[in-house]
Amino acid sequence: MNTENVEDVFTAAAEHLQSIQARCSDDDLLYLYARYKQVTSGPCDIPKPTVMNTKARKKWFVQFSLVMVLLVRFLYHFKII
Repeated sequence: MNTENVEDVFTAAAEHLQSIQARCSDDDLLYLYARYKQVTSGPCDIPKPTVMNTKARKKWFVQFSLVMVLLVRFLYHFKII
């Protein structure tokens, strides 16, 4: 699969998700959001939102958690931990 095909499949999947998001649970949406942001923006590099902004805080947490999981896997793979 070449790069253009991967990008087309990714774009189509993102568009499909928008059409079915009303049927998805919040946990499922947050899970997919974290992966979408990882692919489109890279690792989480924004400060943690305030406690008052609960929706942004949940999004930040799942995106940041994904980075931490990848870091732990990296460290474990190279026997650093």
